[in-house]
Amino acid sequence: MIRPHTLTVDQLDELAGGYGSAGTHRLLAATQKSKRMLMLLALDEAADPGVRRAERFDEALALFARAQAAAPAAADEVLHDPFFGVWTADAIRAPARCLRLFAAYAAAAAARAGLAFRIEVPVRHGLLTLPGIGTFGGLEGDSAVVEGGPDGLRAGPVRAAAPPTEEGPGWAPLRRLGAGIALEDADPHRDCFDWPPSARLDGPAAEGLRRSVEGALDLLDEHHPAHAAGIRATLRSLVPVTAPGGGNVSAASRWAFGAIAIEAGGGPADLALSLIHECRHMTLGAVLDLVDLYEAGGPARHFAPWRADPRTVSALLQGTYAHAGVTDFWRVERRRTGAAAAEFEFAYWLAQTSAGARSLLASGELTPRGVRFVTRLAETLRGWRSEAVRGDVLAAATASALAVGVQWRLDNAHPDPGGVDRLAAAWRGGADCPAPPSVLIRPAPARPARVPAVADRARRLVVGEDRLAPGEGDGGGEPGADVWLRLALAAGSGPLVEHPEVVRAVSRATGADPLRLADWITSGAARYRS
Repeated sequence: MIRPHTLTVDQLDELAGGYGSAGTHRLLAATQKSKRMLMLLALDEAADPGVRRAERFDEALALFARAQAAAPAAADEVLHDPFFGVWTADAIRAPARCLRLFAAYAAAAAARAGLAFRIEVPVRHGLLTLPGIGTFGGLEGDSAVVEGGPDGLRAGPVRAAAPPTEEGPGWAPLRRLGAGIALEDADPHRDCFDWPPSARLDGPAAEGLRRSVEGALDLLDEHHPAHAAGIRATLRSLVPVTAPGGGNVSAASRWAFGAIAIEAGGGPADLALSLIHECRHMTLGAVLDLVDLYEAGGPARHFAPWRADPRTVSALLQGTYAHAGVTDFWRVERRRTGAAAAEFEFAYWLAQTSAGARSLLASGELTPRGVRFVTRLAETLRGWRSEAVRGDVLAAATASALAVGVQWRLDNAHPDPGGVDRLAAAWRGGADCPAPPSVLIRPAPARPARVPAVADRARRLVVGEDRLAPGEGDGGGEPGADVWLRLALAAGSGPLVEHPEVVRAVSRATGADPLRLADWITSGAARYRS
C-alpha cells in the first residue's frame, strides 16, 4: 500500500537543526520505498504494449505481485533496496532496454517469500544477480532461467542451496558488514556514483572493511549518537569504489537512497566521517522529495567553499547541510582526542559551513520553508562558534578559509572590461574611484577546492606538519596566483579579500601598486565592502 507522507514542521526543524530522530529518519526511508513503488506503477501504466511483451514485463510483475501477496515484507525488502531506485529511474528513461531487468527483482522477492517459481532473468558478462541475495556466475548466453523452491535456488546449471547464504561453486552470496549493512560489490546498478565500482572483494579485503564498519559504528554510537541514530535507520549498503590515485573518497546518489560509495582503504574514523557526510546528503535528498526548499533552475553562481567551481543553490544547500555534519564530527573529535588537527578541522569547517549558510540566506532563491530550514541550520552553527578554539589554530583556520575564498574569486569572477577601463582611467587621472564594475561569474574547471599552499603552511605548523607534500606548489589556479593570495592574507579584509579580481584587473591595466590601489578603492567605493 502506498500512503501519503509528510514532514511536520517540528520534524523539518529537527532535521534542519542538525540531526533528526531515528523515527524521522525511518519516515524518510518509508517515503523512498513509496516513491519507488509509484515509479513502478508509472512504468506499469506507461509502458508500450509491444515493449512489455518483448521485455516480458508482465510476467515479472505477476511474480512480484505473488510475492507481495504471500509475504509483504519480502516485497518491501526489494522496494527498500537502494539500487531498485536506480533501476526505476533507468527504466523510465529507457524502457526498451531496462524493463526486462525487473525479472531479477521479482525473483528476489519470490525467493524471500519462499515461493516456488520459475522466471527468465537477464545475464550480464556471465553474471546474474538476485538483488539483496547473491550472484550466480559462469553463466552462458544473455539470459538464464532462475528457479526457486524449498531446496534453494538455481540458475542454469548453478545451484545455491537453501538458505543461500553460503558460498558455493558459481554462487556468491551477498555479504553483510555489521548492523545488517550489505557489502554491495555485485549489483549491476551500483555503478551510479562518481567512481567506478570495485569488483567483488576478496576475503581479506571484505574482512578488513567489515572491521572498519564495525569500528566506525562503535565510534558513532559512543561519541556521535545523534548521527548514529539516523545512519542506522537508513543505511543499507556500502559500495566499494576505486578512485583514481586512491585516497578516502565517498559519495551518495539521489536515486540510491540507502547506499553509500566508499574507497575501501580508510580506517574506522575515516569511515565514520564519511558515513555522517554522505548520510546527510541522503537525508536531504529525501527531504527534498517532500518539501521544496529552493526555486529550481537557478544558475551556477554561488561560492561553495568545498568546490573550486561555482555551484547552483541546490548544490550549495546539499554541501552546506553535509558539511554541518562534518563540522559536528570534528567538534566532538577535538574534545575526544585533544588533537590539534581535529581542532583545526572544526574551526575551518565551521567557518566554511557558516559561509555556505550565509550565501544561501542571501541568495534570494530559497522558498519560505527553505529560509526557515537554513535559518535553523545557521543557528546551530552560531551556537558552535561560542566554543573556544586555541588561538594559533583559529588563526590558521581563518587564513585557510580566506585563501580558499580569494582563490575562488580569482578563478571564477571576471570584472566587466568596460568597468575596469573606467577605474583605470580614473586612477591615471587622479580622480576618485568610480562605481565598481559588474562581475561575471564564469566557471573554472569543476573540481574540489583545496587550501592553497601559501595559506596551508599555517595549518601544517600548528598540527606538526612542516613540509609540503611532494610536487605541491604555492599557487592556486594560475601562475603567480600566490602573489595575490599573499596580499589578501596580509590585508585580512577589504578589496584584496572581497574583490581581488577587480584589484588584479585594474593593477594589470595601470601597473599600479595593488596596496595603494586597494586603499583608493576602499576610500572611494565603500559599496565594495560586503
